[in-house]
Amino acid sequence: MNFYSILRYSNKIKSSNIKLIGLFILHILGRRHLSIRIDPSLNCNLFCRMCYFSSMEQRKKLKGIIPESDFEHIARVLFPKAFQVYIGCGAEPTTHRKFIELIELAQKYKVSDIGVVTNGQLLTEKQIEYMCHSGLNELTLSCHGVTKESYEHFMTNSKFDRFKQTLEQINEAKERNNTNLPEIRINYTVNNRNLSELNNFFDLFDTYKISTLQIRPVLNIGGKYSNAITND
Repeated sequence: MNFYSILRYSNKIKSSNIKLIGLFILHILGRRHLSIRIDPSLNCNLFCRMCYFSSMEQRKKLKGIIPESDFEHIARVLFPKAFQVYIGCGAEPTTHRKFIELIELAQKYKVSDIGVVTNGQLLTEKQIEYMCHSGLNELTLSCHGVTKESYEHFMTNSKFDRFKQTLEQINEAKERNNTNLPEIRINYTVNNRNLSELNNFFDLFDTYKISTLQIRPVLNIGGKYSNAITND
């Protein structure tokens, strides 16, 4: 049972008390019951217009990096209780030069569902090769435009050609390792300038074997954005 199956089942239970009792029982029995999302670095290489990292004011507040020396302690305490570990939550994990070690630790502690959430711009061929060779379950990539113009407009500092190159490198690594993993999930944040482009999404990206297209509305998830989302 994956995270989304558990979430659907949880949503059917209306009582918070029953949910808490269930978690307590799982804890007492030593069963895995945590979904862990971790940002090894509160930093990003892009200035996406729908994100708090587009605001220099917020960037000054969002600082910090988890020392590599703390990875093992975090994993030892939390990962044995986790059925899922995702590296990347609200920041860009690839800005931490050792983020791959969190994947290795999750595998060491036998977490069954391991993923990475990234914009993909900084991924190296070596990192991609490791993800495909090691059996990473899912790689979630941000993509907020189907055309080069929209992609680079909404994901400021990004390169559309680099994104497509990353997808191609993933395909090639999967073929070399004879695997369908990691599955590719695309995070696509819609607004009135990029919604219609979805009509052409699979015309362009079908060759990259996208497993899930996750479409999300623009949400104010905290902070003052410095860039207008829809009109500039």
